[in-house]
Amino acid sequence: MAADGGRSTLRRELGIALTGETVDPSPMLVADLRITGLDRDDRHVFPPAGSAGFLALCPLAGTEDFHAVAQFPEGVEPDLSPDGIRAVVAARSTSHPAT
Repeated sequence: MAADGGRSTLRRELGIALTGETVDPSPMLVADLRITGLDRDDRHVFPPAGSAGFLALCPLAGTEDFHAVAQFPEGVEPDLSPDGIRAVVAARSTSHPAT
């Protein structure tokens, strides 16, 4: 059996409760992305700007992909569509030019 988090559709449909405490109420987005034109020799970390959380892009060895992690403020439901993820990466990676 598999479940993808405490509020997952699979967990809810199967009626499986998640016990324990919430450590950090801020949602996180974790995705593997294909990003062209980004330096693959470094990890790229963009600190929070305004009300947005951080963004980290790390090259995945042996692939053309990057592992992306983005944090969101408490109560924000991230748009997990491909366009929504593209928008988060575009907005946060251009707000801080340093890598």
